[in-house]
Amino acid sequence: MPDAVQQTALTDQYEAYPYPPRDPQAEEQALRMPVLDQLSKINHFCFRGRESFSKGFRALIAGGGTGDAAIYLAEQLRETDAEIVYVDLSSTSLEVAKARARVRGLTNIKWLNASLLDLTDLGVGLFDYINCCGVLHHLAEPKTGLRMLRSCLLPAGSIGLMVYGQYGRIGVYQLQDLLRRIGNETDSMQTRVDLAKAILKDLPAGNLFRQGQERIRFKDLDSDIGIYDLLLHSQDRAYTVPQLYELCSACGMTLAGFVDHRAHYSAGTMIKDPGVRERLRQLPYPEQEALAELLWGSHSKHMFYVSQISDSVADPVDRELAPLLQSNYDFGLPDQIRRLMGNVSTGMNINIRNGGEGAVDLALGEYTSRMIAQMNGRMSLNRIFKKIRKDKAFRAAPPTNEELQNEFLRIYRQLHPIDMILLKDPGIPDFMNTEQLQARMISAVANRKAATAP
Repeated sequence: MPDAVQQTALTDQYEAYPYPPRDPQAEEQALRMPVLDQLSKINHFCFRGRESFSKGFRALIAGGGTGDAAIYLAEQLRETDAEIVYVDLSSTSLEVAKARARVRGLTNIKWLNASLLDLTDLGVGLFDYINCCGVLHHLAEPKTGLRMLRSCLLPAGSIGLMVYGQYGRIGVYQLQDLLRRIGNETDSMQTRVDLAKAILKDLPAGNLFRQGQERIRFKDLDSDIGIYDLLLHSQDRAYTVPQLYELCSACGMTLAGFVDHRAHYSAGTMIKDPGVRERLRQLPYPEQEALAELLWGSHSKHMFYVSQISDSVADPVDRELAPLLQSNYDFGLPDQIRRLMGNVSTGMNINIRNGGEGAVDLALGEYTSRMIAQMNGRMSLNRIFKKIRKDKAFRAAPPTNEELQNEFLRIYRQLHPIDMILLKDPGIPDFMNTEQLQARMISAVANRKAATAP
């Protein structure tokens, strides 16, 4: 499909079916958390754990759709001087996103109705961080899109990307092909959706999409908008892990890390045989991730950060940084782990599970429970180590920094793959979780209404 025709098809689709479907009034009840856009993760993977987001931070949402990323970033950065620039080719999607921002009283978003391919002509300036989720895989030339984004980055800037995963979408592409063959070019969008619904009701048990749906559970089947985006899209492609590394390299960027379901990119969390695990550890890390992808076999999306520098990720050997326990699924989980560890003895194993992220059997060493008890993002590793050395239990033979560093690295290498530990500068204020952000918004909106009441 020629580029101009493709661009028109994309615009027509998202004008008719703004994606994802969102009700602006629902903002009063809940805040949606895009995994890539948690400041704690952006800080860890993109800025070595040392970004405070407090002075002149600029973020671009390239292909912002109905606003999930723009709203979440703007809410987190509400009380700073940060600027979020939203760009999308669909005016309908833009209006939904703007309505959501109005409900929340957010004023730190600049709105542009345009294609990300035209960014250099828009005079938007340079950015510290760019979010581009679910966009590159719909472009005729994804590399052109990524190079355009890179041209809008500051030298140490990073991009959060989401593109489709090949193995989890095999059944999707088979069904897309079926629907293209059975449909007519003159069919309306709604006719195509109705046809897809009829076929979905009668899929045989052996159909790969039906089998995949039982495993992956695509949520897009809940609405006409989602069905069109998933099964009737005019253009999309999917990637394997090696292809993602090639894409980044071709655009002069470094893949800094996968962030959603990280355990599924770590073969060691799936393979228990010590001989196989040791063989895996001998391989380059990108190859380990590629093998994990083949093992898991169900990646329908890849979420990851790319950077213009090779060392954007916080270093667990840096003892000036502070470890932070967190969870994507249950913000109370770190406290539960600390309580659990207080009831078991050194030498035992405890199973730590982070929702859908995976699980590990963490062996409790001599210093494990004391170390984890201090992982609140406010105490540097240096301070944690000093406190443990002064603990009366070790006063007779205090551990060395090297022993404590090895213990921390052992914990980090088990909890990091299941998205349970990050690093940050202890001087940076605590990052608010989604529940806290929503409570702050409700209070701010209530205060605004009270101030304008007659």
